[in-house]
Amino acid sequence: MPVKFITNRQHYEEVILQIAKARKFVWIGTADIKDLHVKHRGSVVSFLAVLNELVKKKVAVRLLHAKEPGVNFRKSFDKYPGLWDATERQLCPRVHFKHIIIDGKFAYTGSANLTGAGLGMKSDTEEILKPELSRQTQN
Repeated sequence: MPVKFITNRQHYEEVILQIAKARKFVWIGTADIKDLHVKHRGSVVSFLAVLNELVKKKVAVRLLHAKEPGVNFRKSFDKYPGLWDATERQLCPRVHFKHIIIDGKFAYTGSANLTGAGLGMKSDTEEILKPELSRQTQN
């Protein structure tokens, strides 16, 4: 199983974009979560829209986070009633880890929160240096 060191925009390209390809489950653990926007199917949408598409395909989504999300996240979450019951969402104030596991075949662990700034996407010119590791199994 190869381990890869990633930084900056690679968080987005090699981790976040992979979530939309999940077939069985996505488990996300993060200290902070905000209304992240991503490129998806030719446009920019809330990351929650991507999760909503997954739950419609019967992909299990689990989200563990340390604090209540802000107003913008809650407003976006309310736009996707499919997420209300289909997503396992748990608040745990002691969570500080950041993990994303997709279908038991891909795992990310590092320090980037599920926010634009945390994923090296604060702006096109401002890089956020966060070295991380990701692993993908060969199946």
